[in-house]
Amino acid sequence: MSCIATWFSPKDGADNNLCIVELHVNLWKLHNTRLRRGEQFLDVGIMLDARRIKSLDLFLPFAI
Repeated sequence: MSCIATWFSPKDGADNNLCIVELHVNLWKLHNTRLRRGEQFLDVGIMLDARRIKSLDLFLPFAI
């Protein structure tokens, strides 16, 4: 099974219970009129308070 995962490490001394992270994942299917076919796009957005984060990791099941 393939999956996408994200996790973060809080900065030293930061309370990780107070850090709010939002992850938005959208799969778009758009019709390309020039090529006369549909194309799919994966749109990923991460919103967080960067002052509390030491590192943010993202795992994708394929090579970029």
